[in-house]
Amino acid sequence: MLLFPSQMQKLATWAAKTVMAAEYYDRAKIAIPQTQRTWLMENLAPPSDQWSIWIGPYVGPQWGVEMAHQTVHLPPTEPGRRIPGDDTLNTQSTAIILGHVAFYVISTVSEGHPMFTLRDERKSDWRRIWPVPQRFEAFPLGRRLDKGDLQRLIDSFSVSIGAPSPFMGV
Repeated sequence: MLLFPSQMQKLATWAAKTVMAAEYYDRAKIAIPQTQRTWLMENLAPPSDQWSIWIGPYVGPQWGVEMAHQTVHLPPTEPGRRIPGDDTLNTQSTAIILGHVAFYVISTVSEGHPMFTLRDERKSDWRRIWPVPQRFEAFPLGRRLDKGDLQRLIDSFSVSIGAPSPFMGV
């Protein structure tokens, strides 16, 4: 199957909307500001800066649905812009499993952080759908991902920003 840019935008919009709504499951862990929720509603697309969304083939039950959501405070890259004592949640990482498809969504409103990328992204079994590539993508490619692959991906993000793994003790 081929995913064209217009299809990738629709999938990315659905994934971003799902993450935004799911954050309200635990209001103490909301990291996406209202301005970005409004942007999605008005533009039918995720905010373009500092959002990264991937899709991957998943091996699991056909009707299985799961989500792992993590929020953290990511300080601005420029030390002079940091506010002592500020621990406002401003970054989220979410894995969504929906049947045989997995989504991975990262966003931040912290200043100075470039778009997130995966290590060896072109060799990965994940396909970036946001920001939308300017070409079509074959999907699925390679092997199907499993729960261990998702756990390693989320753990690697946690380590890269100095946050504890959401899977510690699981």
